[in-house]
Amino acid sequence: MTSPTFRVTTQGLRPGYAAGLAADQLAALFKRSKEEIAPLLGSKPVVVKRGLTREAAERYARALEGCGCVCAIEAESTPAAAAPSPPPAAPLSADQLGAVFPILRRAAVQAPDADPAVVQAFAGDLEIVFRTVTDGVLLRQSVLRATMMDMDRLYALAVWNLYNWVHSRITFKQMAIQAPEGGTVGARFFSYVELGDGLAASCLLLQPIWEALAAHLKGPVRVAVPHANFCMFCSAHDDFVAAMMCDLAAETWAEAGDAALSGLTYSVDGAGRVDVVPGAHLLRTAPPPPTVPVTASAQLVVPKLHAHAGNAALLALSDDRLRKVQPQLFDTAQWSREDVRVRWLSNIGDTLARGDSRAAVVVDAANAIVASYTDELDCVVLLKFDPALALAHGWRDGTRLLSANSYLDRDNGVAPDLRPGPGDEGRWGNLWPLIADLLTDDAAGLAARKATIAEAEWNRAWDLGLRALANNDTPRDGRPVTSMAPARKPRAAASAAAPGAATRTRAAPRKPARAQGTFGACVKNAAIGGVCAWAVWGAGLHVAEMPHDGLFYVACFGIAVFGAIGLGCLWSAANYLRGA
Repeated sequence: MTSPTFRVTTQGLRPGYAAGLAADQLAALFKRSKEEIAPLLGSKPVVVKRGLTREAAERYARALEGCGCVCAIEAESTPAAAAPSPPPAAPLSADQLGAVFPILRRAAVQAPDADPAVVQAFAGDLEIVFRTVTDGVLLRQSVLRATMMDMDRLYALAVWNLYNWVHSRITFKQMAIQAPEGGTVGARFFSYVELGDGLAASCLLLQPIWEALAAHLKGPVRVAVPHANFCMFCSAHDDFVAAMMCDLAAETWAEAGDAALSGLTYSVDGAGRVDVVPGAHLLRTAPPPPTVPVTASAQLVVPKLHAHAGNAALLALSDDRLRKVQPQLFDTAQWSREDVRVRWLSNIGDTLARGDSRAAVVVDAANAIVASYTDELDCVVLLKFDPALALAHGWRDGTRLLSANSYLDRDNGVAPDLRPGPGDEGRWGNLWPLIADLLTDDAAGLAARKATIAEAEWNRAWDLGLRALANNDTPRDGRPVTSMAPARKPRAAASAAAPGAATRTRAAPRKPARAQGTFGACVKNAAIGGVCAWAVWGAGLHVAEMPHDGLFYVACFGIAVFGAIGLGCLWSAANYLRGA
């Protein structure tokens, strides 16, 4: 509670005290002219000083009484006790992060809120909020801060979650337009999404849907979302069908009341650009005035698998610690472009906050080598640090550390210094490991994340790390800017020959790296090759008996195509087996 304050007031001169003498003393005390201090000598109370402690007020009063003034000390109104601050928000768990969906709602001016909801602007009279579909909780700013995510990453993650959930459940249905006489007007119809759970309208946020439909409907798609359960669309080139669709959407919108969504119509092209159709309000006769400014357009986000796995580290970056590990990040003279340096700092902080937290074990303390494990590829990557750094942190063989990993896709294959294990998920080709113990001051957070890692994972990281050391695998430079770059040269070849050695021994040839792909893909390729071989053999028997007409050459071409496919699949399977 805030301490009470006091004020000092004067109430004229003491009886018998000379006014001239009092004026001279007060002028000297306050370093003011006699005219300025004249009100203090009047009979009316004058506040001399406010907001004083009791001791300070008493000192002021004694000084004024020494100048002949009658003084009083009055307590000021005690400030109300500050409202207790709300408890800190808990970060979203891995399960909750996988259940955050973007939800469309009607935009409106929001009342002031100490902890407002997280809102992303959208086109027209719509905005996006974020809910966890498992419990229906609206995501708020305090939770977003506690989870250490920014708006762009949250939006990308939520759109991926929505797409991942929707694409296997969504169905499109058609509604034919009836002619006045009651017959169907050709094949002219509009379509709508059937999804349920109040997520149909949110399909407006999924670019892959409109990318496919724009090609099918030959041009931009006209879309109406009058309610959370309705997403209607048709070709923008058919004015008659679009007008009929909007009339039905207007009925839904008018009957929905407070649950109504958007009274506008939108066009969406294959590039994911959403535009408000000018003047196309569903209530064409008397559209209500907008409650908020209308945004003309928006660009959809392409759903992309989130490159941070679910077991988020949730640790804050310490600039001081990062400076000790990678000082050049703070030396602007070493960077030709400042934006690149700033991006590195941002990415390091983001990975430490949202990266996949996994086991890392010191496997060679003398040389400061750490084995960082990833369950996504079921393997370790060796990281080399400055031995002085390891000594300063008291590393010993077997010391348990925490690795915050982010991942790179497998479009370019698997990094040459990684050996995916039997638990490889087949999604990623490389990882960017950051040893969190070197980069954060949050000792409690580190301990909490390490406590969630199973003992089996620590043991696997240790075993795989020792195996990599025994195999003379070259470790990566473990500093953040370089820990993403694969090591390519074996350590034994890089080390100098022993002094005085008369001859050089050739290093033992290493087992060839496993070819890109997985065992499942190998089986699939072998099966396809077998089917193609059977088709070529069966078709060849029949083609030999056919007359040499046009159909004969078409059949020969088909046999050649199947043969080429079969050979390609068998070749891929053989390459995998050769590298196995």
